[in-house]
Amino acid sequence: MATVTFYNKDIEKFMSLDVFKSQIPELGMSVEDSNDTSIVVDITPNRPELLYFNNLIREILLHLGILKPRSYDSEIKNLDGDLYVSPEFRSLRPYGIAFAAKNIDLSGNSLEYLVNFTEKLTDTYGRKRKKVALGMHNLDKVEFPLFYNLSEDKEFTPLKYGVSIKFSDFIKEKDNEGYSSIFGNKDGRYPILKDNSKILSLVPVINSDETSVSAFTRNLLIDINGSDETAVKNTARIIASSLIDIGASIYPVRVHMTQNKSSFISIDLKSRRASLHFKDFNSRIGLAEKSEKCLDLISRSGYLVKSSNSTSATILIPPYRTDIFGKIDIIEDMAIAYGYNNINAKEISGIYGYGNLDKLTELKNSLAELSIGLGYTEALNFYLTSRQIEFEYMLHDDPGSVSLLSSKTSTFSIIRTKLLPNLMMNLKTSADQPMPQKLFEVGNVYTVKGNKVEENLNIAFVSEGAKVNFNNLKADLEALCNYLKVHLELKESKDPAFIEGRTADIYIDGIKKGIIGEINPEVLLNFGLLEPVSALELTIQKLDY
Repeated sequence: MATVTFYNKDIEKFMSLDVFKSQIPELGMSVEDSNDTSIVVDITPNRPELLYFNNLIREILLHLGILKPRSYDSEIKNLDGDLYVSPEFRSLRPYGIAFAAKNIDLSGNSLEYLVNFTEKLTDTYGRKRKKVALGMHNLDKVEFPLFYNLSEDKEFTPLKYGVSIKFSDFIKEKDNEGYSSIFGNKDGRYPILKDNSKILSLVPVINSDETSVSAFTRNLLIDINGSDETAVKNTARIIASSLIDIGASIYPVRVHMTQNKSSFISIDLKSRRASLHFKDFNSRIGLAEKSEKCLDLISRSGYLVKSSNSTSATILIPPYRTDIFGKIDIIEDMAIAYGYNNINAKEISGIYGYGNLDKLTELKNSLAELSIGLGYTEALNFYLTSRQIEFEYMLHDDPGSVSLLSSKTSTFSIIRTKLLPNLMMNLKTSADQPMPQKLFEVGNVYTVKGNKVEENLNIAFVSEGAKVNFNNLKADLEALCNYLKVHLELKESKDPAFIEGRTADIYIDGIKKGIIGEINPEVLLNFGLLEPVSALELTIQKLDY
C-alpha cells in the first residue's frame, strides 16, 4: 500500500470530513492519520488511480450515488504530433509513448496533487520507475517532433537545479534514488527524450528545467516509457482519464518505431465491455435483489450500463480500471457498493465437519518432529535455485531439471532437483555459528523423466563438525527407518559429491531411494566450508496428485 496526504479544505469542497472519513473504510482502505489541516489515507494497491486526490473524490461520490459514471473516449482529439523511438533506446527501454493534455487548471493544490500522484504511481505500480517511468512537461515550450533515443554525454539543466551539468556528473551527484541504475549508460550514451531543438528529460532520472510545469501551466505533454507494454499503456489510460476529469482534452501523438518503420496512435480510452447476469451477483453474495437495485449497484461501482433487461446487463469498464480481469471483480465492486455491513449472515445448511491435516502434511510434520528429536534444526529453502549451486558446486551433471523460460537472474533459474545443495549453502551462511551444526529439510524436488515432470518428497540431513563421520549419520538414518517401519540396506557406491569408500546407496525395502556419505573436500571448498560434512538424502514418497 501507499499513503497519500489530502488537505481538509480541498475535501470540504465536495463533502464533510466526517463523510470522507466514513467512506474510506467502506472502499476497503484506511485513514492512517488526521489533524486540523490534512488527512493521510492508505490506498489499496489494486487501485493505483486512487492515489490521486480527484480520483479518490470521484470514487466516493460514485459510491454515494451523487456522481454518475461517464465515458472518456469522446475526449480523445486529433493527433498533435509525432514521436520517434530509436532501436537503441528500445534496447534499454522497449516501450515509449506520449500524449498532450490541454486546458488544465493547476491552481491551488492541484499541481501538488498531480505531481505527488505521478511520483507515487511510478514508485508503486511502476516498480520505482523500472517497469514504468513518467515525465510531465509544459506543452507550450515543446517543439514537435519528439525523439526517444540515446545521446552522448551532454549538458542540460535538470529540473530545479539552476545550472547546466553533464548527464554523467548529475547522476554521480544527485541520483540519490538510484533510478539511473535501471539502465546505467550504454557505451557512454544516455537515454533521453528530446524535441526538435532541446533535451526534455534524462530518462528515467529527471526532466529538464526548460519545460518545467507550474500552477500557471495550462497544457501538458505526458511521456511514458518502460519495460512492460501493458503497464505503460495502463499508466497512460490512468493519467489521461484523471486529467479528463479535471477538464482536459487529450491529444495523442503518432509513435514511430524507426527500426521497422511501423507506427501507431499513442493512446485510446475505449471502455471494455462485460456482461453480467444479476443471478450471478445474488448467488455469490447471498442476496435476492431485483434488476433495479443491481443496476444501481453497477452505477455506484463506476460502470456505465450500455444495455440491460430484467435478468442481465452489458456494462462498460472505465479505462482507468486496470484491476478488472473478469466478472468476479465486478461482483466484488457491487458488493462493496452494497456494503458488506449490510449483508446479513445466513446459517450454512448441510453436513458440518472439522478440518483435518491431509496424510502428506501429517507425514511431513512427523518427519520434522523426529529429526528435531535427533538434534537437527529445520531449514526451509526456496524451490528455485541456480545451476551453479545445484550441479557445479556438487560436481553433478544435470539429471533433467525444470528451467525457467525467462529467468531474470541466474540465482533463480531452475527448480531444485535435490535438497542437499541448498542445505550446503545453509552451512556456508551459518559458518560463524558453534560446531557441530546439524540441519535437515523435508520438501519436494522435481526432475524431468521423459516428457513429464516427476515430483518427489525427500528428506535430507547435513552434519558439519570436526568429529562428524559416516557412522554418526548412519545411526540417525537407522532411527528414521525404524520410525517409518521400513527395511534399510546400504550398498557401497560412488558419487562425485562424496568421498569414495565412505559413500553408500540407501535401499528401502529393496529399492534404491537415496545416498549417504561424507562430502568430497572439493565440494566443501566450493561451498567455502572448513569442517568435515556428512550428508544423506532420501526419497520418502513419489507424489502423484
